[in-house]
Amino acid sequence: MTALTTEARGLIQSALTAAGIDNYLSPPTVPKPGMVVVLPDQPWVDVDRIGSRLNYTCRWRLLLLVDGRSNAGAQLDAEDLVDDVLSSLPDAFRVTYVGPPQFVDIGAQGQIMAVEMSTQVTMKE
Repeated sequence: MTALTTEARGLIQSALTAAGIDNYLSPPTVPKPGMVVVLPDQPWVDVDRIGSRLNYTCRWRLLLLVDGRSNAGAQLDAEDLVDDVLSSLPDAFRVTYVGPPQFVDIGAQGQIMAVEMSTQVTMKE
């Protein structure tokens, strides 16, 4: 049996992949602009029912990364990626937060622009 959290994460990954959006289920060693990293959010799991039929809400944080070398270009790329991700998520997922774009220094590789997005879905056996 596959865990419901694993199933939910797989739904996100499949939807992003089908939309042509590079995505990772754990942070890669070297961030690649134009990608989304799927991470557990807080609280990760809210249990609604334990027993014969498992039922809970799980939350995922999507970290959207774009090239930050051009301020104006990065802003537009971030806005486009937010729209692409929002339109590709399955209907069962509810987006609860989209944070403002922020520049993140990644050392010798320069800067990237990051946007955090929180989503949740109720999963049932």
